[in-house]
Amino acid sequence: MIQDASNKLSEMMQTEMRMAFVEPDARIRAITTQGQKRGSILGEILRSTALFKSFPASMIATHLWRGAFGLDGLSRARYLSELLLGLTVFGAASVQARHLIKGKDPRT
Repeated sequence: MIQDASNKLSEMMQTEMRMAFVEPDARIRAITTQGQKRGSILGEILRSTALFKSFPASMIATHLWRGAFGLDGLSRARYLSELLLGLTVFGAASVQARHLIKGKDPRT
């Protein structure tokens, strides 16, 4: 009984860590490399590009997949709206900070 509870808690912690620390999984690597072999010209170009594009692709795939298929009803709407609002606010803060660092006036 205690072992079952411990296993469930450990599984929940692992799931939440995978959501918090976004890493490209096999699905994202397959999308970004298009199945090209290592060492081929196209394969190396795609892998080089994937170095910079795999994080945003993983972020979108992980969180949109969770919102679309992992939740239901009101939980889905709440999760996706909080995600959209948070990304928008922090994106705007990033743009404003970049303008301030460059010595420009903040955008309005």
